Amino acid sequence: MEGTGLGSNEGVSNGLGMADYSLEQLSKLVADRMRAERVRRNLTQEAMAEAAGISLRTYRRLEATGKGSIENLLSILKAMGRTAVVAMLFPTAQLPESVLHAKPRLRASSLRKGVPAMPK
Repeated sequence: MEGTGLGSNEGVSNGLGMADYSLEQLSKLVADRMRAERVRRNLTQEAMAEAAGISLRTYRRLEATGKGSIENLLSILKAMGRTAVVAMLFPTAQLPESVLHAKPRLRASSLRKGVPAMPK
C-alpha cells in the first residue's frame, strides 16, 4: 500500500469511505500500512521493535492486529520518523475571540462547597 494519508481512501480498493470502516477494519488498515513501511525500509520486526523501544511481542501484535496502545503506536511512528502525521489527526483550530477572552466558568460543585466565587 503506497502513501501515508490515513485520512484518505488512498490504497483502499473496496470502495468504502473511511467513515464506513469499523474500528477493526481501521486498526487492520493501520497495521497493514505499518508493516508495509517496515518492509519498505527492509527492517525486521525485531529491529523495528528495538528502534521503537517496545517489546518484540508488542510490536508483532500491533502489526498483526492493529491492537495496542497509543503510546506504542507513537513510539513506532517516532522510530519511523513519521510523527508529523499526528498533527494531521487533529489540526489546530482557531478559536473565536469570544472564547479566547471569555471569563472562566464556575462549576456548580464549587458553589455548593462554599468556595468563594472568583472576582470579576
